[in-house]
Amino acid sequence: MSALGQAHAETEIDRLVAASKIIAGKIQQGRNAVGGLAYYAVEGKVAPDGTVLPAFITPGDVQAYNDSVSDVSQQIYYNTQMMLENQYEETMVKLEVAIDTFVDATAVIAVAVEVADKAEKTDQSDVASQEGLQDFIQENDVTLEQQDVNVYNDSLGDIEEIAVDAAAFLAASRIEDITDAVDNNAEQYAINMSDAVATYDSANEAIKFAWSTTGFTHSFHNFFTYNNVTVSMEEVMGMGQTIYDEQESLN
Repeated sequence: MSALGQAHAETEIDRLVAASKIIAGKIQQGRNAVGGLAYYAVEGKVAPDGTVLPAFITPGDVQAYNDSVSDVSQQIYYNTQMMLENQYEETMVKLEVAIDTFVDATAVIAVAVEVADKAEKTDQSDVASQEGLQDFIQENDVTLEQQDVNVYNDSLGDIEEIAVDAAAFLAASRIEDITDAVDNNAEQYAINMSDAVATYDSANEAIKFAWSTTGFTHSFHNFFTYNNVTVSMEEVMGMGQTIYDEQESLN
């Protein structure tokens, strides 16, 4: 049988719909009975015994309704993995903005790169070559302003912090020991992951979950080294050089 032909598996929401509609239907029957009985009482018309029986809500009706309410209340619809993946995506948007700032800041101070290239190529035993470098410096604004350097430095710091956060959120979303534990807490304390925020403390290699609706928090320490999701500075710099070299080869 195709997926389209398969019967829809009953969910806790389906059960809540069914149980609540039974209650709602009986409440409406009760209203109808009350209205009709009052009307015919004024008219002097006698209703039969048991007229209101169809509107009675039975213990079974109550049990089914309360059970389905409890099931929906305790069900996790937005889980820890989904929350972490969303925070990863939101943080990656911030990273793109920070990289744009870095690119702009680099363009402002990149004249130093050109100066370095010309200075390195200058033949210090040749006066004409030395004067050529001197002319370039005198004819062009190659000095650096500290505020421009500050923007460059700040953008680097921002990129490191944001990139590490993004990586931590994505890594945590893939570690079941973390996601299962937080999901269990959310179910146990009847709190929604949509009200949760994760933060990463790189100094202590700790990821912390906190909820806006409660003071409850849950933290995990040293999970990233244990799960082999960390990289060294040398690996970062090496990968960056590889990417840069590949981009240069395409130009």
